Amino acid sequence: MFKQSIKSVVSVGLVLAASLACAAAPEKVDLGALYDSYVEHNQSSMNMPQFKQEILVSGTVLGVSKNFSGDPVMNAGVADSDEELARLTGFDADESKKMEAMAVGTDFNAVCVLGMTMGSDFMALSDCVFKQ
Repeated sequence: MFKQSIKSVVSVGLVLAASLACAAAPEKVDLGALYDSYVEHNQSSMNMPQFKQEILVSGTVLGVSKNFSGDPVMNAGVADSDEELARLTGFDADESKKMEAMAVGTDFNAVCVLGMTMGSDFMALSDCVFKQ
């Protein structure tokens, strides 16, 4: 009886853990498709379902520069285009170093948060963690 109760508790715990893991998985989205949605929402990220959400975004490095604070910022777009669709910032110093090391033309995948952007030609993606 006791073993059966423990098995039941463990089973419920495993199901709950699996459910939480699935719920926490970020939405996977191509940068081009995300930008199209941004344009459809009158260049306002605030009206997009991904606003302030973690998303797994894929795109291409167009360049890396520095912001006014001296922190690295990645300019990103899609393959075979030089149009900047987003600017990404790293989650921490390690992620910023990864970002700085990426060559122009490199494809990337990163989990980022879609930040507030209105009326800009590019979207802001912050707290990015780059995936291999």
